[in-house]
Amino acid sequence: MYLITGVTGNTGRVVAEQLLSKGEKIRVFVRDAAKGEIWKARGAEVAVGSLEDAKTLAAALIGVKGAYLLIPPDMQAKDTLARAAGYVATFKTALEQQPVAHVVYLSSIAAQLPGGTGPVVMHFHGEAVLRQLKTPVTFVRASYFMENLLAFTTPLTTAGVLPALFDPERTLDMVATVDIGRAAADSLLGPTPKQHEVIELSGPTPYTLQDAAAAFGATLHRDVTISRVPAEAVTGMLVQAGIGADMAGLYSEMSAAVSAGVFQYEGGSAKRVHGSTTLQAFIEAALGSHAPEKQSA
Repeated sequence: MYLITGVTGNTGRVVAEQLLSKGEKIRVFVRDAAKGEIWKARGAEVAVGSLEDAKTLAAALIGVKGAYLLIPPDMQAKDTLARAAGYVATFKTALEQQPVAHVVYLSSIAAQLPGGTGPVVMHFHGEAVLRQLKTPVTFVRASYFMENLLAFTTPLTTAGVLPALFDPERTLDMVATVDIGRAAADSLLGPTPKQHEVIELSGPTPYTLQDAAAAFGATLHRDVTISRVPAEAVTGMLVQAGIGADMAGLYSEMSAAVSAGVFQYEGGSAKRVHGSTTLQAFIEAALGSHAPEKQSA
């Protein structure tokens, strides 16, 4: 039996689907029982509770040999880092009360750095806390989500413009969330590690925003140009787009760090894993419905 959190999101859903497809028993952890009905219909157990409540999480861990844990995103949080610290404290307390054989935790590229990485610093602190557990934890340090590029669907489809929040020539590891879910499921199903470990996860090859613009253009059958957003204007642009001020500020710091080449893997003893989804394939799947139909001669 495996406990999966985040099944209403991208990665948790894939982890659950992967495990079910291999005949494994799973228990999904949801805040709203109604969100668990679709999984119950597929044979999963449903545990209802809050990731901010160690008691309900510990109860959900009973009889479980492995768990997938993540910090759920909230773009409107007033204090993103304090909120994340609260979730990690809940994870630690619950796992101390109800240990399991193996935990997979969704972390991030550059989580080895103590600051200057925007929201990623939550995982620097999160990993430090979870490393105190006796339960072996696999930290999946995923690279820049390809899904982040979909925030610009409107300017892309209406004006053929891809806003660039960081240096469009900077090479950056990217990964599709479907590959994150697959890697997490593979880790849960694989041999249980004897100690904490790190997986550094990316797509098949690094990309630049120029590569992204070309992929969008090929999918939308139009020219796509890049519009670089000045560093001092990133926070305001994100707030105007509806992101909370705290997260917008952290994203601005992250964008500057990407431009400076800070977002790199630690290497060393970490396992390097590559997902199979290319940027072109991801964009075609995500925006194929926006592409104009080809006209016959």
